[in-house]
Amino acid sequence: MRHTETRRSCLAHLLAMASVLACSLACLSLKCLAGLSGEVSGAEPLVLQQGDYNNDVHSLAFSPDGRLLAVGCEGNHPLKLFDTRTRHLLWSDTREAGSYLSGVAFSPDGLSVAGVGFFVGDNVIAVWDVRSGRLQRVLKRNWAQCVAWSPDGRWLCVGGATPRVGYSRGPWAALWDTRSWKLLWEWAPVAEERVGRVAWAPDGARLAVGCLISGGDIRVKTGTRIWLVPRDASAVRKGWLQLEQFLPGGAGALAWSPDGSLLATGGQNTRLSVWKVPPLLISAPLMAQSGRGVPSAPSGEPKKPKPWTVSRPLDRPRGRWNCIAFAPRGLSLAGVCSGFPVQLWFPRTWSLQRTLEPRSGGAEWRALAFTPDGASFATGGEDGTVALWPQG
Repeated sequence: MRHTETRRSCLAHLLAMASVLACSLACLSLKCLAGLSGEVSGAEPLVLQQGDYNNDVHSLAFSPDGRLLAVGCEGNHPLKLFDTRTRHLLWSDTREAGSYLSGVAFSPDGLSVAGVGFFVGDNVIAVWDVRSGRLQRVLKRNWAQCVAWSPDGRWLCVGGATPRVGYSRGPWAALWDTRSWKLLWEWAPVAEERVGRVAWAPDGARLAVGCLISGGDIRVKTGTRIWLVPRDASAVRKGWLQLEQFLPGGAGALAWSPDGSLLATGGQNTRLSVWKVPPLLISAPLMAQSGRGVPSAPSGEPKKPKPWTVSRPLDRPRGRWNCIAFAPRGLSLAGVCSGFPVQLWFPRTWSLQRTLEPRSGGAEWRALAFTPDGASFATGGEDGTVALWPQG
């Protein structure tokens, strides 16, 4: 009898403790949700900058640690730097009316941010100190439109266009040494109009340069060139880059997958294409140093590079692709197409994951960037809104 009463007493005690524990967990959950009321949760974004059509956003870039977001836009403040945790504007670069930055990029060490566009009365490539906001360097260049640091931070690649007779323009891409700021390599085709995007492969061995032509003239062979980049810095300084592959179709937006096995391209009035990237068979360039600073023939015949094939053409939507990006862990591919909502796909199945409509009616998305940890992504639109969305 006593044993039965003891068991009942113990059972009642355990039930009471379980009830207290459940209540505690419930309270803790409510506190956590309350604490996250100012953070990104659900489908609602965290707005860093409210809409203002005088500050059309053209480009976004996160710092390597994800704490800072650089915003390139139009207006008197073409570059703004936000703290994503506090939502505070840390500093902005003040310029004359009519200024804009069409491309921004952080250096891999997070100490500098580069921007390309128009200010100080000219087309420029500029580099700022992240901590102080001080302008460190300005390089004048015609119609610079896109910029990308190499993964090791040694090189800065910029693409744009050179004015020609009338209103036509000629594309160009160039490579600078970020230590000496010496121009190392330059490429300028004849037929196309401008370079819309440049992007480094994650290992730095390849450089993608996407070109565009206005009106989609089918007579012009436009597309993305893949350049092999020497691993030897001295060879890069001699400009020994070699063309590996030409991918047809204009490209104003490019994105490498985190492991470098895929390359997504999108142009004007085109579908979004995802290409399978074959492994490198040879090191670039296909030449060896002769000891006198001039290229010499390689030893033996190199293997013919494997052709790149389309892994998946995403037929819808079709239009002008402003920006595309892979999530850092490769779990999503996001695209910004003119006139359409932001769309995210699952790379494994290429099924549509989610869509995001602009917060302002009729406003168009212009830029997108994932945080380095892939937990969220930022969007920017023609109405000047900059928002941070949860991923997943």
